Amino acid sequence: MDEFRARLRGRLNSPRNRPPVPPKPVSPPVPNIPINTDDALDQAQSPLFSAIPPEIRNQIFRLALKEYVDPEKPYDTQTYWKRPGVEGPTRIDTALMRTCKRVWGETRVLPGKEFEPIFYFGQKSRAPTEYVYIPYTHTVYGHPIMRHNRDEVLGSIKHIHIFPQMYALRTGLDRLFDASRPNLAPSRMTLTFRYTDWWNWEINEPIHPFLPNRFIEMRHIVLPPCINTLTVEFEHTESKVNQLDSVVGEMFRRRDWWCWRRSDGRKLVVRGENAKEEGAVKMWKWEGPTMFKEGHTQVMRRYPHHGQGDSMGYVVKVLTWELEKEN
Repeated sequence: MDEFRARLRGRLNSPRNRPPVPPKPVSPPVPNIPINTDDALDQAQSPLFSAIPPEIRNQIFRLALKEYVDPEKPYDTQTYWKRPGVEGPTRIDTALMRTCKRVWGETRVLPGKEFEPIFYFGQKSRAPTEYVYIPYTHTVYGHPIMRHNRDEVLGSIKHIHIFPQMYALRTGLDRLFDASRPNLAPSRMTLTFRYTDWWNWEINEPIHPFLPNRFIEMRHIVLPPCINTLTVEFEHTESKVNQLDSVVGEMFRRRDWWCWRRSDGRKLVVRGENAKEEGAVKMWKWEGPTMFKEGHTQVMRRYPHHGQGDSMGYVVKVLTWELEKEN
């Protein structure tokens, strides 16, 4: 009898028989309520407004509202996203903006001007954990601040940085710049193709010569008319530096093909006449991991062509496309 009761108790406590766990309550989005600054006090009792000139005060506000990397939460080295310039989660302390209406009136556009959001196109496992899905984009993940889509922030952004897996570039751009975000209109954009964003990097496939549907579908990509400058960072391992040079050279040999088209009919052309022209191609190197965590787990995976060390050399070639002058 005791054995029967124990077995029955085990069945009742099995995961299949437990009642479903109710989902955690989700906080409603912060309403985008306009703040009327017409009745704001002049705050003359504060030296910030009575003694400090506006030019100096603006610099103080700009520094106080500048995006910075949280020093207490650095990214792990063996992640797909840890790299120079992307060292950890970033944040903007906006408590200052809530002190009074006059401060709000003078600072409401500053977070957008100083904020250069990063977006990841592709699998969620290739983006930092704190990044959130951008609704209706299918493959786009952005900084948590993008969750609210505040007009003041979106309309002030001048530069965005995108890390796209190659298969997701076209759809990602189409969905990011759709009608639901009309205020997102940066004039500059940076694309970084990480080594792990290339097609079939896991099996060490050659990156040049180009194979059909194994690079950027230039004919089908349309940029928004706000983009005037596009910088592209092509990254790969040092073992592929000769092939990477061939990829870069291709951009100059077939300039008319490797141009970026905007929806208004104008196009962006690569800066410089050839890859050897001074300033046309920039290059930098860094030491990166040989192993990567699978998704957001702690499972590490090493690839045979990476060698047995903990780090290996990466090379980044940087090209810039600018708006072609009208005749």
